[in-house]
Amino acid sequence: MKTNKEFPNGFTQWMETHHDVVAEITSLIDNKYFDDLGETIVHIRLREHGIGGMYELCEELTDEFEKQFEGVAWGEELEYYDELEHFLTEKLS
Repeated sequence: MKTNKEFPNGFTQWMETHHDVVAEITSLIDNKYFDDLGETIVHIRLREHGIGGMYELCEELTDEFEKQFEGVAWGEELEYYDELEHFLTEKLS
């Protein structure tokens, strides 16, 4: 993690999103059908960079999601879990 990291929606929101991203990627890897999913970004990073690649991927996806939804009032404008699910489906497929 960069030491001069920006948190467009505050650290607490970033931390919560990061947790959800990690949970989704972990769920994918733990799925007994993981190898049947084809060549996804998770497969590539895991193979080429190991667990360190997973740390970086989770941070990158969290940063991208937080920047994309900077300033959104969750529940008023958009639903957080719906948007995160759509975002991760697009990025991890």
